[in-house]
Amino acid sequence: PLSQPRETQIAATDIRGRQDITRAWIESLLGRAFESITVSSLGENRGFSGELARVALTPPAPASLVVKLPSQVPEIRQMMRQMGFYQRERLFLESLAPHAPLTIPRLLASCGPAAEPVLLLEDLRHGRPGDQSRGIDPAKARPIFEDLAGFHAHFWQSSGANSLPDWLPDFDQGPDISAFYHTSWPEFYRRFGHQLPDWLRDLAPRAGPALASLRRDLSRGPTTLLHGDLRLDNLLFFDEGGWALLDWQTVVKGRSAFDLAYLSAGNFRHHAPAALAALFDAYASSLEKHGIEDYPLETIRQDYRRSIAFLWARTVIAGARLGFERGPTFERFGLALTRWCDAAQQAQVVDLLEA
Repeated sequence: PLSQPRETQIAATDIRGRQDITRAWIESLLGRAFESITVSSLGENRGFSGELARVALTPPAPASLVVKLPSQVPEIRQMMRQMGFYQRERLFLESLAPHAPLTIPRLLASCGPAAEPVLLLEDLRHGRPGDQSRGIDPAKARPIFEDLAGFHAHFWQSSGANSLPDWLPDFDQGPDISAFYHTSWPEFYRRFGHQLPDWLRDLAPRAGPALASLRRDLSRGPTTLLHGDLRLDNLLFFDEGGWALLDWQTVVKGRSAFDLAYLSAGNFRHHAPAALAALFDAYASSLEKHGIEDYPLETIRQDYRRSIAFLWARTVIAGARLGFERGPTFERFGLALTRWCDAAQQAQVVDLLEA
């Protein structure tokens, strides 16, 4: 049955893009015959870490599925492979997603090298894609915050406990963030320096040590499973209510407020304190309903500020190194940067970036 992942030994080296997807290849992975398939692009210009294709199946069993391939841009593919992002998504979908209290596309099959798998995913085509460019009003994000509390609570790791798998990295694992930030800053400034407020333009060149300290803070317990890339482009909304969360390449273990800050910083149309306070209250109440007692409201607020500040490192590194200079992705990044600056000003993160 398609409800369970099906590992195969079929090589994926010849699958370079949606033009290489064939009926025989689909049949070999799913273990059944089809009269025909129709392959179309999906999510074009919505991301830069890989390629998506929708495959309609005749007869429908299921009616369609999504093929997710590694990026065909060598520099991006190398970075994603070195960081383990492709492999991390497959491991999450195989071992943790079936137990998560969120709607997540099921993994139907995978193939190819462990570090660069090709994934066949359930097609939640009745969902309406979120749009990071349009953004969302904070009041409308309340159901997302409440559902995230249930997700975080399900994987909660209190101090001294660790039931999450070894392949899931801690928040502070990875390259030296201070050095990575400093090497990225000149190119980022060349591209986006004109968008920065004066306080940030003056502070940013010396923020590396503070960012490294913030990353350590966000890795200390209590921790949980984080999505790590929580933006509207990775959400689907259903007319009957509810939502689904896509793209699990950056899952990590850390303080739960990071996911809240990520959604807020790059996607909220404004960051009015009263609106954010209502969301924090809703999230804290939902955590309590799920039995979490070691993450009070004030700590959530503090970790939100730390997370907003740390996201400056992610912003600079992504803006400098992911290879885009123009087009829709570049424009979306510029908009996300403007929203982060607003979130940072409202959260008063200057002292955190100077620490």
